[in-house]
Amino acid sequence: PLIYSAIGSTLTIEVLGSLWFVPFAGMVVIALSFVVATITERIPFFRVEHRVDFDALRIACSFPNVVAIPVLVFPSLCEFEVVYSQFIGTDEEGVEMMRNPIDECSNSLNAMTFSYFFAWIFMFYLMGNQMLVNAGKRKGVET
Repeated sequence: PLIYSAIGSTLTIEVLGSLWFVPFAGMVVIALSFVVATITERIPFFRVEHRVDFDALRIACSFPNVVAIPVLVFPSLCEFEVVYSQFIGTDEEGVEMMRNPIDECSNSLNAMTFSYFFAWIFMFYLMGNQMLVNAGKRKGVET
């Protein structure tokens, strides 16, 4: 709950509007991951015995853990100047804002992570969830 309240305080309509490309890129990455995982079935030494297991593998490759690990790693990365210097905001006159750069970096990266998560949720419930449900039904019939 604390992480959601911290992230919720930084996500605004303006921030989400400026990050429109992140959910779009997320959908592209997920689709590309699915295609690459599907192509691996054609590799001779990568044969999965049961088609149902391969369907589950494709979903696992396409929908990795996109929130928990970045939320834990990004604050540590933001402690380095080479990272947080990319997130220091400037006002209209080009003067650096007087906010904590590490907090600014963490807030920006968390906003990006959660805007990517919107794409993840959309794609998972559009195709991934149903593929897993169908694989589970087929696996139950096979055994």
